[in-house]
Amino acid sequence: MDATANAEEKSRRLVLRCYSTLASQQEVSGVQVASYLMGWPDHYTTHEFVNLFLIGIENYLQTMLLEAQLKRQRQETDTTTDIDNDDNCIETEEQFLLQPAGTNNKYVYVNTRVDYQHRSTALDNICLYDYIRLYRKKPVDARDRKQTKAQVEMRNVQSKTSQRGRPLSEREHFQVEHPQAASHINIKRIKPIVPVLLGPPVPRKDRDDTKERYCRSILALFVPWRSIQDVCGVDQTWEEAFQIRQTR
Repeated sequence: MDATANAEEKSRRLVLRCYSTLASQQEVSGVQVASYLMGWPDHYTTHEFVNLFLIGIENYLQTMLLEAQLKRQRQETDTTTDIDNDDNCIETEEQFLLQPAGTNNKYVYVNTRVDYQHRSTALDNICLYDYIRLYRKKPVDARDRKQTKAQVEMRNVQSKTSQRGRPLSEREHFQVEHPQAASHINIKRIKPIVPVLLGPPVPRKDRDDTKERYCRSILALFVPWRSIQDVCGVDQTWEEAFQIRQTR
């Protein structure tokens, strides 16, 4: 038995050594070398993509719902309930991303949940999925200040028939509660991108054991919200809130 295992291991190592030798001596075309030296991509896609840690946002909403329920219960029973109790809270891990700012190879620090919650009031009716798909975050520069001023002036004009030239890229400021409200803005993308959901996948809706999380995921993605009250009532389950949205 040991002799057979040793023979198989020797054969595996021989095949691996042959593969490594062939790979190290593989010829590389001039196009590949030029692309590598110039920093060009080695693949092309029809769409651009951006990551979204949906489970972190879901856990945040679930925690806010539990806190609201405990607060209401404490008010009704006039008793003190520890909101920070381990049995009542879900671990919420905030996710931060580095994304291209769009100019001069600069990058911007992004927390999707905070950016979405404190978006401009002009974007009140946009859901999380469309917000990520249509807008990106960038540092404010002199050009942004100039175009933001022009954008406000255009909105105050009743008729836009006299507008000439290329239309301005839509820019929206964050609300003052945002920690980067003074230094960053939202700018509308020239071409929409595709959000990619990272983490646990959205479960199937026809399974009873994952029905609540399915409803929570869909509500978080496709219903505009700023607080838990916008997606789920304190006295509701996620499934009940989902069904109410469906009948509207």
